[in-house]
Amino acid sequence: MLKIFDQSFSLDIFLNSDAPESVKLAVRDLQADLRRLSGKTDGFEIADRDGGAAIRVRTETDASRIEAYTVTVGESGVDIVGSDALGTVYGVYAFSYKCLGVLPVAKIADVFPTQREELALASVKFASPERKVRFRGWFLNDEDLLTEWKISGGKRRIDYPFYGDVMDPSVLDMILETALRMEINLVIPSSFVDILNPPEEELVRTVVRRGMYVSQHHVEPVGVSYFGADNYMKDRGYENETVSFIGNRARMEEIWRVYVEKWARYGKNVIWQLGLRGKADRSVWRTDPTVPNGDATRGAIITDAIATQHKMISEALGTSDFISTATLWNEGSELYRNGYLRLPEETIAIFSDIGFNQMFGGDFYATDRNPDFRYGVYYHVGYWVQGPHLAEGTDLRKMGFSYREAARMNSLYYSILNVSNLRPLHFSAWLYSKLLSDPENADIEKLVCGQLSEFYGEDAEKISTLLWEYYGAIADRGKDEIRYVCKKNEFDYNDLGSMPFPERPLTDGTLRYAIAKSLHKKDFDYTESTEDFRRTLAENLPRWETLLKRAENTAVSAERQLYFDQFLKFEIFYMTNMTKATLACRDFMDAESREALDAARDTALSALSSIIEARKILELGRWEGWHRGEKKIDVQRWIAEIEKVYPKRLEEIG
Repeated sequence: MLKIFDQSFSLDIFLNSDAPESVKLAVRDLQADLRRLSGKTDGFEIADRDGGAAIRVRTETDASRIEAYTVTVGESGVDIVGSDALGTVYGVYAFSYKCLGVLPVAKIADVFPTQREELALASVKFASPERKVRFRGWFLNDEDLLTEWKISGGKRRIDYPFYGDVMDPSVLDMILETALRMEINLVIPSSFVDILNPPEEELVRTVVRRGMYVSQHHVEPVGVSYFGADNYMKDRGYENETVSFIGNRARMEEIWRVYVEKWARYGKNVIWQLGLRGKADRSVWRTDPTVPNGDATRGAIITDAIATQHKMISEALGTSDFISTATLWNEGSELYRNGYLRLPEETIAIFSDIGFNQMFGGDFYATDRNPDFRYGVYYHVGYWVQGPHLAEGTDLRKMGFSYREAARMNSLYYSILNVSNLRPLHFSAWLYSKLLSDPENADIEKLVCGQLSEFYGEDAEKISTLLWEYYGAIADRGKDEIRYVCKKNEFDYNDLGSMPFPERPLTDGTLRYAIAKSLHKKDFDYTESTEDFRRTLAENLPRWETLLKRAENTAVSAERQLYFDQFLKFEIFYMTNMTKATLACRDFMDAESREALDAARDTALSALSSIIEARKILELGRWEGWHRGEKKIDVQRWIAEIEKVYPKRLEEIG
């Protein structure tokens, strides 16, 4: 047995002083893990020397083994050896996870191993898994909570209501540490990163110092969003010019070149996004009236833009040896499938799921794969507007099915997962990282069972029942509605027949959307015009209420009670009351008497207010202010909106 620590002893950590910063940061995290586990405020010193028993961390470069590691525990100490810097980082965290019991989600979910007075380890050796997916990423998209939880990241210039603040680098660094503990190697750190703004460049720098790959949102090819280009022109007095590759090509090329040169400073850590899109994640022709009609013409324009961007990057880097992607989102998928959009051979074509139902569309299945090209996927466990946001909502079986399909279709050289604010969706994010180890053969139910055991121990079985009932309680609006939604939003729906998960799930983002459209008396996709939407909600609500009672009567160990209350129990409560509020808002707008109006108002206000009160459990300790930036679901807004509309409804009733 190797003694790691006791009350009077702690093993030191040996690391060369010339190790990459990413490795040094991981070793410091390991030191923090050991101190937390032992209750010590010092010890486990990091030393640039080797002698005697120690935890020895080193890199032995092996180009034939990417991001690989071995961890050996013996009587002489612990040896953590990586084949490259990222492999070494992963090895450090693997030792912490497998030997110290620190879960990868520990910091996000506040689930830490119980402190102990001593620790000794038996001899063991383990190695990294085979990498089935080369690039394994997260996208922090629609990250309203992350941007304002710690208000010190700086300000943004963007004509969009949700993005006034830049995420604090310390918040991002915590997320990156969590990602690395799951052996994620790629992050898109925010929705619209403008690298010309120093606080936003700091996000890029924070990713790179962790040794990870950094990329760009598909609405900001080569780092240039519509908003960034518009700001660039305003700052330089080009007030009368438009953001247009067709009508103002010289200026757009100038802007692209400036951004490319800035991003190029981060070298091989950048995975470049190529493309041509319009404002706020829309097709370029919805923003730019100079774009001609016709798929062939439009495909040629985007092909030209991509080729131009690719050449600029090559010139800035002095090499064509770089990684690039083109995300086939909405219009891009159809143009690519029909041969109108062509990519450079080395550019990875990325297929997207349909965010409204988290399933791949017809383009994914109908597009021929060239065996000489590489393909990847962009998948959502968080999706704005009409999808999961503050609660888990992407059925785990659906995610498993989708990734099996991606593996079968040879489309997993690259994978990026939209995790939104991450914390509410951490269970899915961790499952995703496990799924990527062997996506083609992964047994989702077995993986979920194992993950629950790590959280809940002997309580895992009864929690498993609740978890699957939680996903089963999410109402399904079915094939007709998803067809309608896809047609309206330029997605290519693909009917795979009967599936054991929802086609059109009513997750919290969808319910919020229904509340907003009801109170504003506006059409909303398909359901607005059908009485059976109310029936769906009315039939669904008792299921949630029954499940909530079961959760309230479920006993778990004291050690995991808070985690259970904060996440699964709260999410059941949240979805119950979002469903109740949505139904009540429908009744509120349709009421024909003062009595019915008041009853519906009181029900809606009570449900929404109870969410605000209940979610305080997620704001304990260091998480104080967690919901400060809550602007997407925006529960408080709908409380105010009901009160605002109430006098008008009284007048209408008469």
